[in-house]
Amino acid sequence: MFIGQPLPERLLPESLVPSFQRFFLLAGVLFAVGTLTPVTVGDYSDSLEALHRGRLFLWALSPLFAVLGLEVADRLAALRPGRLAGLMLLGWALVTPFVAASARWTGAAWANSGLVLAYAGVVFVSCALLGALLETVIVLDERRFVTKYLVLAMIMAGPLPSPLTLSPLVAVPEIWRGHLVAAATGLVIPVATALLSLGVMGWKAHSRSSGERAVGADFGGPSEER
Repeated sequence: MFIGQPLPERLLPESLVPSFQRFFLLAGVLFAVGTLTPVTVGDYSDSLEALHRGRLFLWALSPLFAVLGLEVADRLAALRPGRLAGLMLLGWALVTPFVAASARWTGAAWANSGLVLAYAGVVFVSCALLGALLETVIVLDERRFVTKYLVLAMIMAGPLPSPLTLSPLVAVPEIWRGHLVAAATGLVIPVATALLSLGVMGWKAHSRSSGERAVGADFGGPSEER
């Protein structure tokens, strides 16, 4: 590295280390509580996870990635695509051992577990964009904190009465079982959230730049008189 050359950015900024630590610990605890507490030690069929038909840990994946996305938006000044993709890959790496163990013990297809991780990544990105949008429209930290988790609760719980698999909470277990229709309908809300957030932020950025150009034109100097 040449003298004076800027140092490369860390994949995981120091401000996000506690967030990823909590993410990993919560994933591990939920996996352990659901899978590794059999009534008869070593017998998966008597475990708490089996009583919930293999969905206890899966139910937690979407909220875990959603909260992680919100925290990433809260602690990063700018969400660049490369940085966001790297953080998503890091989140995948942290939960992949738990997902692989669940697939091995429940007999789920490896392709389905890959689709589950892909879906969780979409939820992560959509919530990161939602968090970035709220950063731009709500100034007060307390109000923004309450708003983003109310919106997250609506995204997760609001669609539950629908006969379609729209809620990310139930989309992951359905995808795990290989229901591709659920994979398609489960993408509706995360993708709509991401597109809405990008659209509003793009409109606000365009409005701001147009306003700055107008101000510059007004104060650019005296006009010539004939």
